[in-house]
Amino acid sequence: MLLLHSRRSRNRARIAVATIVSLLGSPIAPLVAGQAPAAAKAAPAARPAAAAATTPPDGGWPRAYTTASGAALLIYQPQISSWTDQKHVVAYAAVSYTPKGAEKPALGTVKVESDTRVALDERLVSFSELKLDEPSFPTLQRDQLRTVVDEITKSLAPGDRVIALDRVLANIDMSMIIPKNVDGVKADPPPIFFSKTAAVLVNIDGDPIWAPIPQNDLKTAVNTN
Repeated sequence: MLLLHSRRSRNRARIAVATIVSLLGSPIAPLVAGQAPAAAKAAPAARPAAAAATTPPDGGWPRAYTTASGAALLIYQPQISSWTDQKHVVAYAAVSYTPKGAEKPALGTVKVESDTRVALDERLVSFSELKLDEPSFPTLQRDQLRTVVDEITKSLAPGDRVIALDRVLANIDMSMIIPKNVDGVKADPPPIFFSKTAAVLVNIDGDPIWAPIPQNDLKTAVNTN
């Protein structure tokens, strides 16, 4: 009887401890539950990192600058006119130039010319030796054009004088590319077949080898797919 009484006492003690723990833990549960939605809302904060991963290799266009005189400068992606031997580029860029205190920007274009270097791994074309010429801003006076060119040149730091290789290739006039035959490589254009009515293209390995079809006057070519 004494052993049974002792076991009952220990069981009661365990139940009491569990009850105390549950009472002490009950106020914590609403706090934890209240913090869960906050953690769920904080998850979207990781999205800007994914957006940054899609940034173009050249930083993107157009590019905005504030010149030393306080003018607002906006340079749009240069349009490639020529890229001789992939070493010298000639391009034209649209520019928006707003002098300090002016209400409306002056819109125009400049000619961009430079020797280039290509970084294939980074897919970038560098034109650090920049030369700007032939500025055309209809609303500016002739003496203001040189100021615009100087401010564009100073605003474009050497590290910014790059453009994505894919942008350059997309602008090149494909008619200027002349295919050349290479020894051992057959580069002849394939034949083109055209039909105004429904048709099926049948490939035949060499001259057709005909075989009769039983029980009719038709024949089949055995050396086709």
